[in-house]
This record gives sequence, C-alpha cells and structure tokens, in this order.
Amino acid sequence: MTASCPAWCQQTHDAPAVGHRLDLKPFDGPALDEAATPATIRVSLLQSEDGGILGEPLVRIRFTAAGRVRVWEMPPSDAADIGDLITALIGERRADFTATLIGLFWLAGGAA
Repeated sequence: MTASCPAWCQQTHDAPAVGHRLDLKPFDGPALDEAATPATIRVSLLQSEDGGILGEPLVRIRFTAAGRVRVWEMPPSDAADIGDLITALIGERRADFTATLIGLFWLAGGAA
C-alpha cells in the first residue's frame, strides 16, 4: 500500500502505484460439467492510477466452469444491479431466467 492507495487496497506495490486491487471472498459452486469440476467465482475491486490520479473503480468477476473462463469488468453500480437481479430470482424463477438466457445464446448462434 502506498500513500495514494484507496483505504481498501490490499496490494503490495512500490510508489508510484499504477493500480489498486481488493480480492473479495471466493465463491465456489456445484459442478456444471460431467467431469465434476466445481464452478469458481472470483470477485475483485480494481482501480488504476496514473500520475497520482485515480481512475474509475471497476468490479472484475472471473467465472470458471466446465473448462471455460469468463471475465467481466463493470462499474460497481452495475455489479450491485446484478446482485439485486440475482437476489430477486428465487427458486424456479431463477431456473426459468437462466434457461431463457442460455436459449438466447443458442438462438443467436452461440457455440460452447
């Protein structure tokens, strides 16, 4: 941590810093493939720094399942909105929503 680091920064780096990072609790889920490899989700808060000026913070979500890695970066407000969306989908509604999104992927010509 340097003098210019945000209070949440966990990264060890020399001055001047070029980026800040906070890795949050990992989330592991059930296997989504026949090999029974558990799904993993890693969430980080990132913020660049250039010449002592902090960039906009970003949330990075890294999702690994069924042998594939997907990474999304978004503003913290978008990450909070996704959290609200997931919370609103309980039980069967979550399964229906998931099936709808997967169906749209295949309808648009997606490939695994």
